[in-house]
Amino acid sequence: MLKVAILDDYQNVSQEFVDLKKLSEKYEIKIFSEPFVDENDAIEHLKEYEALLIMRERTKISSNLIKNLKNLKY
Repeated sequence: MLKVAILDDYQNVSQEFVDLKKLSEKYEIKIFSEPFVDENDAIEHLKEYEALLIMRERTKISSNLIKNLKNLKY
């Protein structure tokens, strides 16, 4: 099962666009509504995820972040 993180959905709109229940058969999805404290906090919370869906521009996607997310595929 692919682990997917939806980032920066502070208005909880992702559920309006995507049927998360239907996708739950193939994907383990977690929505992060609150911003991360810093890049290290983001790495700690996202280290197990294989895919990131980015809703807003709150979380800076730096080369360091990508390098430290060893399971990231998408």
